[in-house]
Amino acid sequence: MKMVYPTTNANPVTPTPNDCLLLLRLLERTNSASAWLRAAIADGCSKRDGMTIEETLVTESYLSFLSEQIELNARGADETAEFQRWHVQLSPYIGQMLLRWYVASGKKRSTIRVTPDYQCLVTISEYELTVSDD
Repeated sequence: MKMVYPTTNANPVTPTPNDCLLLLRLLERTNSASAWLRAAIADGCSKRDGMTIEETLVTESYLSFLSEQIELNARGADETAEFQRWHVQLSPYIGQMLLRWYVASGKKRSTIRVTPDYQCLVTISEYELTVSDD
């Protein structure tokens, strides 16, 4: 299930080849992505599949949401640490629009936030889907 956070405009689109190229250059420049993620983006760009991009506005309410999740620690230590990292990384961007990428390949997923001019990588998360037998 995809969780919609308070920052989303809920209008994801397939990235253009130029968007892909700009993101790959940024990831190369910052040396911030795994080999899997760089390959998934390159593959997704060529197939025009497995990725979406959307504009998101960083808001006080989203940072409050993250603070609540951190305080509750209801999702476990790993996700709490991720929320703490996002809170720190997103705080300087309150009131600014970012681009949020979702990348999927097999069971692996990634969420990447960048400035619209692709000059700054704001957040990057990679994770693997797990199947629960609940």
